[in-house]
Amino acid sequence: MGCTTGRSRQAGQSNTRLHHTRYRIERCYDALFFDGRTVTPQKARELYLGKEHPRDGIVRFFRSHNGEFGRMVGATGRKHTL
Repeated sequence: MGCTTGRSRQAGQSNTRLHHTRYRIERCYDALFFDGRTVTPQKARELYLGKEHPRDGIVRFFRSHNGEFGRMVGATGRKHTL
């Protein structure tokens, strides 16, 4: 199933990389299937590449954090630490 031939170190490394890639792709298909979502090659590709869920940026994270901390001021936090 698609591997390099030979016993050289480079062939072994290539086969290891191919094995890891196949494993990750299978995990993506399994994740889609067991979550009850439609399994398509495009969705598996997006999940594999990390494009399925947009990641929050650092600015968005700190806005959320500061908003939550702002609500705690007076209850469990102090204003000068905000």
